[in-house]
Amino acid sequence: MDLDALLAEVLTPLGVVLESESDTMSDLAAPEADAGGDPTCTMFQTSREHYGVFYRLDLIDGQPELRVIMPSDRPPARMTIFRVRPAPTSDMPSWFARLHDSEMVGDSNAACNHMLFACGEILKNLFWAGNPETLRFPDGILVTRVFD
Repeated sequence: MDLDALLAEVLTPLGVVLESESDTMSDLAAPEADAGGDPTCTMFQTSREHYGVFYRLDLIDGQPELRVIMPSDRPPARMTIFRVRPAPTSDMPSWFARLHDSEMVGDSNAACNHMLFACGEILKNLFWAGNPETLRFPDGILVTRVFD
């Protein structure tokens, strides 16, 4: 028995269904359908200010995207995930386009990591300035509840 089959056997009684390779993007909820391609840069962080909160920060097609994973009282998973992206009017995505100019930046990979970290801090601050329960946030970001 392969590892995937064994994992499925253990998780099925708990109500967990593993996705298969035949699953397509059309099976996902509408907010996920426009998630873009694979991330070119990814960071994981734990929150120092909010107990039990984790962050995943990705750069996808030149667009920074923050996932906020926070504890919740709602079963079965008891967690909520929000996707935070800059508003369409934001110039934040254009910051990354300039990093490929080798005359301006020596090591574009290191510069990309630093820029993504800075964008993540901005997105986190804007997220926490809003209200996750009512989904009311400052105009500079778009927030969708991905999982609840």
